[in-house]
Amino acid sequence: MADERWTPTLEGYIDAASFVLRSSRESVRRLPRIALAESAIHAPFASFGADTAYSDLADQAAILAANGVAWKPPDVEVDAGMVERVATGNVGDDELVAWIRQRTLEKRDAE
Repeated sequence: MADERWTPTLEGYIDAASFVLRSSRESVRRLPRIALAESAIHAPFASFGADTAYSDLADQAAILAANGVAWKPPDVEVDAGMVERVATGNVGDDELVAWIRQRTLEKRDAE
């Protein structure tokens, strides 16, 4: 059986963004940089013919996480504890998302 993984889609992104922003799907779809979101969503799954650029799930996750963000300087007190909790499976999705938001900058803000 083929390895079947969930892959994000632009439609899923639009659904989530409209929910978070409390806006209509049509409003989100009309955002001026929506094509950049679509590009970022598809980047981890890039391929040329039968050769995939990022065949491993960890590689794909790293590419998806790197789209448009840069990590802030390390904060050992905050980061070490979170990394340890992630490694042991003792962190919830919402908490992990909040930590990533706290510890990253959009690349244009980092330059």
